[in-house]
Amino acid sequence: MLSTGTETRCDARISWSPWSNRDRLAEAIGDEGVPGWPFDSSRHESWGPTGRWLLGSWLEDLGLDRSDVVTILTTSQEQYVSICVSVTAFNHASVARVVTDRTRVVIAIHEFGYVDAAFPGQCEEWRASGIIVVEDCAHVAGLTVGSARVGDYGDAALFSMPKIIPASTGGLLRTRKPFHPPAMDETMSAAAMDGKAAAEQSFPYLDRFNALRLERHRLLRDGLGLPPSEPQRPTVSVPWYSMFVDEEHRVDTAAFPNVFWGQATLEANRLQIPTNPLVPLSQYEALVAHVQLANS
Repeated sequence: MLSTGTETRCDARISWSPWSNRDRLAEAIGDEGVPGWPFDSSRHESWGPTGRWLLGSWLEDLGLDRSDVVTILTTSQEQYVSICVSVTAFNHASVARVVTDRTRVVIAIHEFGYVDAAFPGQCEEWRASGIIVVEDCAHVAGLTVGSARVGDYGDAALFSMPKIIPASTGGLLRTRKPFHPPAMDETMSAAAMDGKAAAEQSFPYLDRFNALRLERHRLLRDGLGLPPSEPQRPTVSVPWYSMFVDEEHRVDTAAFPNVFWGQATLEANRLQIPTNPLVPLSQYEALVAHVQLANS
């Protein structure tokens, strides 16, 4: 802990990006053998500079028009939807937050690593009715939900490399049917290939990364003593954020200048702490100890 005048602050360093802690990759992996590519299904794989670019390219390829509806669903179904998804979809069709008789595409966002336990059955029903389903797996990969892994249920699954592995760029779109992205310029192509190279190195260890995220999540849950904030419906999860309700403001976020406090929500009094698998556990322990001391 550092003291500045009368204010005491904690120097715990917790970022959301595994890339910022990439020097700890070997330590995090340990002596485990290489388990292999984490997907159970056979799909066509397309790499791009970002997940957002791939989503836009895929929607363009579907030939949607303004009379078509892209329905965006999140695990919590709260107000907030990432503009990476909402704006991209709006550029190609009308957008809704519920399935309608004009819905041609459902984008199911597995929000902050939480997957609706009912999703496999819902996805099957949508696809049986002719609706195309894309799973937004930006915050979670390698998680088993029901009889398959997340991303294996829809017609397509979208992954953002920087959010789930130590990568500075890159996105992956896995599709049941062949998809040919538009041509990329040299910079975009380099970003796509950097993401692919990072995935080839780190994707085999997604189960290990997920275990480390859960370890950090449990430490925060057990140590902060705050009510958890979770989707109301049953979920299967590897939380990308460990989320809490802090109506009494027991955690002074200003005392943690090097902690990324997630703001991706419109909910008041919510704390969101990244469960970065490459941040040393000691940093989370320092955060918890500081909060406990401040409230003792």
